[in-house]
Amino acid sequence: MILRKHMMSDDFPIANKVVDGKVVGFSLGLYYPNYRGMYLAYIQDILVTVDGKEYNGEAITVTLASGSYTIDEMQTCGFARWNYGEVGEVFVAAPGGLAPGKHHIEAGIMARGYLGTHGAYSGGCRDIVIE
Repeated sequence: MILRKHMMSDDFPIANKVVDGKVVGFSLGLYYPNYRGMYLAYIQDILVTVDGKEYNGEAITVTLASGSYTIDEMQTCGFARWNYGEVGEVFVAAPGGLAPGKHHIEAGIMARGYLGTHGAYSGGCRDIVIE
């Protein structure tokens, strides 16, 4: 993974998501790692790693100003974009979510591209504490 500073939003709290009294996963905020943003159809995958455990593909949903999308749905979003400076809420479906305590989180986006990152994840990392 190619790590870039400031890809993970410090202003968006990494937190568990509770639905009907059950923790169904967790959310974090990501910026698209390019100054131009990107059409969603170019995004091939998003990978979130928590303490070495990887989540991607069907476990990921991204909410942007234009709507919420799974990775598969992004492939059919002709002109929808993840704009420069826009924080995307990345939801990771992980029953039980993040346990209390310290965690090391890495997140990366793989997109078809022209900047030498094709086939690689560009991302960032952050250490957090869940209370």
